[in-house]
Formats: sequence, C-alpha cells, structure tokens
Amino acid sequence: MNKKLNIICHAFPSWRGDYLKSTVQLMKEMATDHHVLYIDYAYSWKDILVNSWKNSYIPVRRILGFSSPLEKVVLSGNATIHVLSLPPIIPYNWISNEGLFNFIRNINRIIVRGRISKAVKQLKFQEPYVVNAFNPYFDFSLFKEFKPSKSVYYCYDNIAAAAWASKHGSRLEKEVMTEADITVYTSTNLQQTKSNKSIKSVVVTNGVDLRNFEKEMNYILVPRESSKVDIGYVGSVDDRLDYQLLELMVRSYPHWGFHFYGRIVGKQVERLEDYPNVHFYGSVPVEQLPVKIRNFNVAIIPFVK
Repeated sequence: MNKKLNIICHAFPSWRGDYLKSTVQLMKEMATDHHVLYIDYAYSWKDILVNSWKNSYIPVRRILGFSSPLEKVVLSGNATIHVLSLPPIIPYNWISNEGLFNFIRNINRIIVRGRISKAVKQLKFQEPYVVNAFNPYFDFSLFKEFKPSKSVYYCYDNIAAAAWASKHGSRLEKEVMTEADITVYTSTNLQQTKSNKSIKSVVVTNGVDLRNFEKEMNYILVPRESSKVDIGYVGSVDDRLDYQLLELMVRSYPHWGFHFYGRIVGKQVERLEDYPNVHFYGSVPVEQLPVKIRNFNVAIIPFVK
C-alpha cells in the first residue's frame, strides 16, 4: 500500500505511562507508514485536581491549554505521530442512573468535540480511518463531519469485567460495535463471547517484539535447586486477578516464590502483601523483562475470567 492513510485513534489507554500498551504500540507502528493522530485518554477534573499530584504522566498544561494540546512526537526511524490532549471532562463513571449518565456523557462529548475538530482540521485529515480503542464512552459521532473512510472498534479486553465500566460499559460497547464497520478482537474468546452475525469482526492477537528477547534465546539455563520454585506473572496487577486462588496457592506453598511484574491498580493486592513469599516489583521496562522471565519455573495468567 503506497498511499499514506490518515488514521485517527480515539484511545482509552493514555499515551504516557510506565507500562506497555498494545494500542500505543500499534499506532507507533502505523505511524511509520501513515499519518496518525492519537487522541489521548480523556482525563476528568478529578484527575487534574486530585490525581495529577501523584501521577506525573498526566500532561496538565496541555490538557488545560497552557501548552499546545497537539503534540508532535518523533519516533524511532524519524517517524512522527501527533498526540492530542483533550480538555478536562466531568467525572461520570460513578453515575448509576442511565438518564443522568447519558446527559453528562453528551455534555462531555460537546466539551471534547471542539478540540478534536480543530486538531483534525489543522492536520488536514480528510476521509480518515477512525479507530476507537476500547473507548465506547465516546462514539463515532464525534468524527461524522470528517466523513470517515472506515470506522474500527478495537476490543482488547472484556469490558464487562472492568470495574471502571461496570455500570454502563457493556451497553455502550454494544452500541459502538454496531456503529463500527469492523471490530478487531485480540483473542478468539473475546470474538466468540461478544460478536454476533450483525457485527463484522476479525481477530488480531497480541504480538511481541522479539528483538527484546534475542539475547535470552541463546541463554544456557543453569540447573536449579530442586526445592526452589518461582512462579511469575507479567501484567497489570488489578481487579482481573483471582486473589482468592492466589492467596490459597501462596498459603499452601510457602516455599514457593510468587513474583509479580507490572503496575499495581486497586487495593485487593493488600491481601497478598504480607506473605514473605510474595514479591511485587511494580512496572519494569520491557527491555528488562526477558531477564526476569528466565528465572520463572512457571508463568501464570491468574485471571478470574
């Protein structure tokens, strides 16, 4: 494909952070051959007033408009991508009443629409390909004026199992999937669970940058002490984990080491913190992961679903 496409990704994952995100990686790859606008996570006024003091990754000045909201980021190989910070929205995930929720949602769409429209016009994106990355709280109507060539919903997780989306996520996701020309899933299980005959979909499984593992591929394993067992997990330590099962394992096998590499979200992790054979390391640069993983006897994905 020789023609450079105009791609707009309205993302749920924030552009900045200390952990790897498939949406960010995909858009970086797209940017090597195409024009890409990455619309960053929509931070709320609560994020600005309360959370920004402890989260240095929130671009407060760009969000509030003190610096240019539209940032040109230079990637490896001299590729570029534009990242747009949206103005603060009204917090509304906590609202149970559907009517009130929809009212605030419409206000939030009005709040962000102006900045999105200005950025798209500034970049002169015509007939863009619009990707909604796990962000059904903002639908494709925001881009209607630009006459998108295609609209794509990118589903990389089970939104029904996400605590932040427990009240309205599933309902909104179904609406966005119906609007989209195609839905991209990261697993066949997600596709089988969510798709129906009216939803056109494909599966694109998560990948890995093998360059990070090349050195470890030639590593010669040294025989280990038979009594030493290390169980490892790599990923976000959040509400998807089966803490009841993990605690049972930790108690039942006190001579086994349980190692968790990834950002910690929520307080459920506290039930494991006091066990001497449990170790939390927080977010680790992806380049360091191969060395950590090679010490695992067993790697686990202890999700509830």
